[in-house]
Amino acid sequence: MEKNYYKLKKAVKFLNSELKTNLDRSDVMEMAARGEFNLCVPFDGNVTEFKYSHPDPVRASAFLFKLKNALIKIPPESINLRGGIVHIIPIEIIEVIANTDYKAPHPYYGGGCENLPATKPGYFYGTYTPDHENAGKIKFAAFEANSDDAVIPAQDLLDFIRRIKEPKQPIQQTTTSITKAEMDGNAFEEELAALFDPVPVEALETMFSAGGEWKKWIERAKRNGLSTAKDGRALFNPYKAGLWLVRKGVIGWDDERVIRVLSKKLPPRSKDKAHLLTGDIG
Repeated sequence: MEKNYYKLKKAVKFLNSELKTNLDRSDVMEMAARGEFNLCVPFDGNVTEFKYSHPDPVRASAFLFKLKNALIKIPPESINLRGGIVHIIPIEIIEVIANTDYKAPHPYYGGGCENLPATKPGYFYGTYTPDHENAGKIKFAAFEANSDDAVIPAQDLLDFIRRIKEPKQPIQQTTTSITKAEMDGNAFEEELAALFDPVPVEALETMFSAGGEWKKWIERAKRNGLSTAKDGRALFNPYKAGLWLVRKGVIGWDDERVIRVLSKKLPPRSKDKAHLLTGDIG
C-alpha cells in the first residue's frame, strides 16, 4: 500500500479486497460516521480561536494561523451518508503536507501531523469572514467542504483492517471498575432527568434552538449518543438532551444557558424541586 490517502472509491475497493466483503460507498461513509477512521478534506486558509458558548466577533489582529496544503478532519457527527456539503467545526488537522513561510497572518510552523497549539478551555479553532457591521473585526463562519471529495488516511484503513481481523478478546470488568463518585454522579443526573416529562423533537428545537439540526441529530441518535436521552417512542428527556448538547460542544450552548432554559420548562409537578437544578437553596 503505497498511497498516503485514498479517495472514497479507491478506499471501498481496497477494503473489499482485504476483507473479502462487498461494501459500497455508503457503508464506508457510515463507518467514518461511527469513528472507525477519519474522513478528511483539503484546507488552505486562516483560522483563529472562538468561544464555543458565544462566538463573538474578534479583532482582525487576533492571533491567527495560516494553513497551507493541509488536510483537516470532518467531524463524525457532521458526516452525511449521502455525501454532499458539510460544515466543519472545529478545524482539526490530520496533516500539513507542505507549509510555506507566511509572515502575516501568523504562520503555522508545525507541519506534518502536529496539530495546532491547544486552545483555551471552552474555545475552538474556526474559520472566519470580515465582520462588515464591526469595523476591524472578524466573525466566525463555519468552513464548508464537499464530503464527496474526501479522502481517508491509508494508515486509518490499515488499522481498521487489523482491528477487524484480530480475534476479539473478552472484556474483564470487575465491580470496582466504577467508582462510588461516578455512581453518585450518575444517580444525581438521573434524579434531575426525572424532574422532566419526555417531549418530541419539535419541543427540543423550541427549547434548545439549533437551526433545525435536532431532526438530523435524532435520526443519527444511535451513532452520536443522543439515544441516551430517548424516553419513549419519538420522545426525549429534556435534561438529558440538554446535557448531550453541551457535551457535543454545539456553538452557543453551555451548562449555564442549558440550565437557565430548563429551569423555565419544569413541569408543575417539579416546580418545588427547581433548586436541585439551579443550585439555589433559598
